[in-house]
Order: sequence, then structure tokens, then C-alpha cells
Amino acid sequence: MHDRMQRSPEELDLAKLVEYAREFGLDVATFRQCVEQGKYKEDIRRAVSEAAVKAVRGTPTFVIGRSTASGVEGTLVVGAQPYDRFSI
Repeated sequence: MHDRMQRSPEELDLAKLVEYAREFGLDVATFRQCVEQGKYKEDIRRAVSEAAVKAVRGTPTFVIGRSTASGVEGTLVVGAQPYDRFSI
């Protein structure tokens, strides 16, 4: 489902999401109820807020660095990158 949504990010309205759910054999009624009731909305909001605080602006995002008491220090690498972009 993730990959399907990533292929067409401009097509993520409820009708399209239900269509994708059907393509993957999901229980469409349960899926639709989950989306309409916002079951994971707060979890998503929290994850987006955390990403913003950490300056994560894309998927995937990697940090090349080290852990610290307050988080991670290092260089952000955003988006799909070739292997040598990660070599030290």
C-alpha cells in the first residue's frame, strides 16, 4: 500500500485510497472506517511534529553522525541516494 501511494502522491483522496485497498485485498469496509474515524490521526500528527523538530523533510531521511544526550548530531541525507553518498 505504501509503495502504491508513493507512485501517485497526487491521488490520495478517500476514493483512491479505497480503490488501492481493494487492489491489495484489504477489508474495504474496515479500512474505510479506520480512515474516516481518524484512528491513527493523532499518531501521524505526532510523527509529523517530531520530524519537523528534527528537520526531517523527506523520505527517506538518514542521519550520518552520532547519538547525543539530546538526540543526534550529524548530517542529514534526504531522499534516495547512491551508496557512496554514505561512505565516510
